[in-house]
Amino acid sequence: MVATFPTLDNLDANTMYDKVWDTIGALERSGIWIIAIVGDDAAINRAFFACHPPLTEGFDVVFDTVNLAAPHRPLYFFSDVPHLKTIRNCFYKSGTGPNSTRLLTISNEVIGLLLLGCIMKIRSTTYDDVSS
Repeated sequence: MVATFPTLDNLDANTMYDKVWDTIGALERSGIWIIAIVGDDAAINRAFFACHPPLTEGFDVVFDTVNLAAPHRPLYFFSDVPHLKTIRNCFYKSGTGPNSTRLLTISNEVIGLLLLGCIMKIRSTTYDDVSS
């Protein structure tokens, strides 16, 4: 964990926005890439996420935005962290092997950790090319 901000009753989304972006800017200038913000599903965190213009439009929630400190990279928002393990487990158990319990597909292609790893590799290569 790089930083944590307690969500006190008197903290509003605009103040949180300023503090978080000050911190992200300092970290990015130090060479530390910030790729995601993770928070619980508290109202202040939802309001903070909603303060950002969405990079991917057409959804009821903001889950990504431009990283203001590194505009060539997106910044992702994750809410309700305990469910991240559930998502990982779904990908882990997807496949056709003996330990597979489900078969997740998109356009008839099986989705598993191997495919997810390939997607992340492609995306990281793309971001490296843009920042060069």
